[in-house]
Amino acid sequence: MVLRVLAVLCCLLSTVLGDQMVAYRYCNGCSKYRIFCANLNYDEARQACEDLGGQLAVIQTEKSLNDIQAAVVNAGMATKECNQYGFWIGYKDSDTQSPRPFDHTADDFVWIEDTCPSFARWEENQPDDSDYKGNRPQGQNCVQLWFREDQQAFGDFDDEYCLKGKGYVCQFDAECPQCATSK
Repeated sequence: MVLRVLAVLCCLLSTVLGDQMVAYRYCNGCSKYRIFCANLNYDEARQACEDLGGQLAVIQTEKSLNDIQAAVVNAGMATKECNQYGFWIGYKDSDTQSPRPFDHTADDFVWIEDTCPSFARWEENQPDDSDYKGNRPQGQNCVQLWFREDQQAFGDFDDEYCLKGKGYVCQFDAECPQCATSK
């Protein structure tokens, strides 16, 4: 019983970090995730995860995605103030230099770590490379978990402009032994 309580404390922990960033930490399988309220572009979020010893999250299963979505909602992080309508993950267009800047499809996106390249769950009508009417030199080449209640978006994949500020999800190898044995 004590080990179970310790596992919950180890794997479900909310902390407040500098610069108003809020991190929610939990374990899933043998990975630990930290979800940050922030306003970082994709490259800044990637670097922030690497600075902490991790990487942007590589979501390998439906269960992992569902658990991350639930963690965002349960921690009260599904707000514009927290994440600017989304959280960066480690999924992006593999060819951002192509002469076809605005016609990518779901097949063009790849995980930053080639562990499960076939998993993705896109929001309806995504990816769409929205608002490409010449206003923006590059298409929507990065992927966020899209949380926007007025659009009925509750955390599935959405292509977005990489320079927009968002929250982000980092992934780490599990540090607490309870994660390896929990189901």
